[in-house]
Amino acid sequence: MTKANQTILDRDCQTRLVLSLVVSLGFLGLAAVDPVGIAVMPLLLTQPNGIRRSTWFLLGSVLGIITLGVVFVIGAGRIMLRLTTDYPWLEPGIEIVSGVLFAGFGFYLWWRRRHGDAGPEVSDSLRRRLNLSGGKLFGFGAGLVVVQSLLDVVFIVAMINVGARNLPALEVLIAVVVYAAAALTFQIAIVAAYAMAGPQRRTVVADAVTGWLDRHGTTTAVIAAIGVGAVLVASGVSDLNGGPSLG
Repeated sequence: MTKANQTILDRDCQTRLVLSLVVSLGFLGLAAVDPVGIAVMPLLLTQPNGIRRSTWFLLGSVLGIITLGVVFVIGAGRIMLRLTTDYPWLEPGIEIVSGVLFAGFGFYLWWRRRHGDAGPEVSDSLRRRLNLSGGKLFGFGAGLVVVQSLLDVVFIVAMINVGARNLPALEVLIAVVVYAAAALTFQIAIVAAYAMAGPQRRTVVADAVTGWLDRHGTTTAVIAAIGVGAVLVASGVSDLNGGPSLG
């Protein structure tokens, strides 16, 4: 095989790895369902200038995830690259532990539902902050999503998977943007549906989202948590055995 052919083969292999990573990040982002974050959107949309205010909040959330993700990848990437070289079991081990924790959280939500928990609610403190001006809403959206992401094992697993690949800066940014877009898909869809609805139907859209959360929010969170936990465990076990994985 000539050197040119080997170079082309290496590039094709790298491209497939990046595409596989992007697909897994999209899945993990969609799996990071946030019923409280979704519940916030109807509250913002039904305020005066609701579409503009919810857009400010969403833009802050997007920037918060992207900034935190890039910083996390750069910081964790160097560490994980060294550690996974010496301890190849570490990355799949993190996936397995995170999967167990995430599934455990799902069973905890299920237990609370069985014992009368009403489901996701927006606290009075959060409601007050939703009355901030547009610029402050942007900052609040960014800060809120940063705190939530740091507590979210799905985010941590996703960013570790990116960091361990030692990708160029542009590919890191693309990967993190894919995760951010997937993680906020439901919130973006609510704002888009509200904006496209006629003025007479916008209240119906907001009420439909709130009603759906009341009926199915906790169940959705339970299914997502247990399902994602199972997938993370399966991915880690497969990786340990030399098979395909989310990374």
